[in-house]
Amino acid sequence: MPSGHTILETLAQLRRLSLPAPTPRDPEEARYVHPDSVVQALFPVGRPRVFVTHTRPEPFLGALRRLDTGPATTTALGFVNRGGTLDVPGLLFANRSTWAHVVDAAAGVLGEARGNLLSEAELAAVDGHGDPATILRPETGPASWSRPARTAR
Repeated sequence: MPSGHTILETLAQLRRLSLPAPTPRDPEEARYVHPDSVVQALFPVGRPRVFVTHTRPEPFLGALRRLDTGPATTTALGFVNRGGTLDVPGLLFANRSTWAHVVDAAAGVLGEARGNLLSEAELAAVDGHGDPATILRPETGPASWSRPARTAR
């Protein structure tokens, strides 16, 4: 079985875009916000989406109201107020935002079976009853999704 990130990269076109303040709050701000036609060109309505943020996902979706196509096709991952770790991989795991959590969320909005994208061990880790190291080891997941460790000076 191919790994989830390989299937995801093949089946879905992954885009990393930055669109600051996509929903204007008042007429003055609307002068500086992209029009609906530009937003729809960057984020086509029929394309499922997974947003990952370092903040709480619920207010993030509220700020991105024009991009939220509903729970069947849009989901967001982010800070869930779980801690107890001092390293980045542990923090991502505690807040359910590792590469495997993203693949799992993508399976949901793509209508794909989770088991087609993640192994049993990866699913167990994502569900919180398996070994987290399964999805935290450097050799798992796309290398471009995490930063290399910094060395002390």
